[in-house]
Amino acid sequence: MRLSGFLPISADRGYIDKCTTLSYIPIVIFYDSEIRRNIKKGKIPKEIARLFHHAFQALDSTKDMNLFDIKKLVSNSEQDYFRLRKGKYRAIFTFNKGNYYVLSIAKRDEVYKLWP
Repeated sequence: MRLSGFLPISADRGYIDKCTTLSYIPIVIFYDSEIRRNIKKGKIPKEIARLFHHAFQALDSTKDMNLFDIKKLVSNSEQDYFRLRKGKYRAIFTFNKGNYYVLSIAKRDEVYKLWP
């Protein structure tokens, strides 16, 4: 799945296997370029962005959608969209083949106006 306007942020997650060697599995979280711009301008606080990023990393490692306040959104599209809530902020995202595509991070009253 190739989406234009998305920039990857990769993080390495280490784990110890049966041979007690340290192996790394890279995960990729793609953020829309508008999200990065809003973080740089201060429209999205850096602490909120960090909370969402850590939530996506934890979501990838556990594969448990019940771990956070995540709900599937109703859409006319074939693609499934989800909402992740952290305080007053919401992230609209989708995932495909282990990669997360974050479409929007904004306050509750703004985020649903922006999403498709």
